[in-house]
Amino acid sequence: MTPASFLPGEGRIGVLCGGVSSERDISLKSGRAVHDALVGAGFKARLIDAREDYMSTILETPVDYVFVALHGRMGEDGTVQRVLETAGIPYSGPGAEACRISMDKALSRRRFEEVGLGNPRWAEFDDPAKALAHRLSYPVFVKPVCGGSSIGTAMVSGADGMPDAVRDAFAEDERILIEERIAGREMAVGILGDSALSPIEIRPKRAFYDFEAKYGDSGTEYLFPDDLEAAWIQELKCAALLAYQALGLSGFSRIDMILAQDRIYLLEANAIPGLTPKSLLPKQAARAGFGFAELCVKIMQSSLRSRPINTPRGPQMM
Repeated sequence: MTPASFLPGEGRIGVLCGGVSSERDISLKSGRAVHDALVGAGFKARLIDAREDYMSTILETPVDYVFVALHGRMGEDGTVQRVLETAGIPYSGPGAEACRISMDKALSRRRFEEVGLGNPRWAEFDDPAKALAHRLSYPVFVKPVCGGSSIGTAMVSGADGMPDAVRDAFAEDERILIEERIAGREMAVGILGDSALSPIEIRPKRAFYDFEAKYGDSGTEYLFPDDLEAAWIQELKCAALLAYQALGLSGFSRIDMILAQDRIYLLEANAIPGLTPKSLLPKQAARAGFGFAELCVKIMQSSLRSRPINTPRGPQMM
């Protein structure tokens, strides 16, 4: 496949990343990786750092297609997707409404429940005092309703740890979740187009899969669970696809879950998962037999089926 046969016209791609959320640094890494892979494959691509003036930046940048590598707020809550849709610019990944629902852990869990998928027991709060008065059997997780990369998330083993955990979660969002901790095997299933990729098991050395376990030198292991029976692999894939469809996701995403005591518990959906060569989705793509650059092209292909490019925009990009 050549770049010319993939994108009509000039095929100018803007790789949108950065942003102003707490996941900015991670998004920049994803964006640079995608940009370098596309340029290396012969595409005309440029990085776009979505700062506070992201709307004017996007609209004034001469691109025909936007590859969204923007994590967290703006990128995964549907904000930038609405801007692009209004401007008539095709883009990668899920649509605005699917992103909005997926970013909201309370909304997405209700969707999971509607289609018969299991969740850990959980409760939502918009008031710190009510959150502190709530009772669940410890240990519990306290996390922002809208957020990613485990920023503002804590595992709490007793009542004396709750005030700090609740404070930190509310610092990231105006609503928080308190959920029971399910002891089991943490699994992530990447989805590309309409296909579920091989599950990856996440084994952190820390107390849980927190920010340091994800991005630091923490010794976290990522393993394909070849010890699982084929029937369980298929169950994990089916649960991920059902969650994906229930949220209206498209293009690509990642679904996180726990396998415990012969049950699957859904945790959350990542509408725009990490896209560095070390991220989970690229690991799963490699397992399926294609490299990082090919993954990026497949992500673009899947979105162009529903959001085709009509005419090139703006002057030539150098």
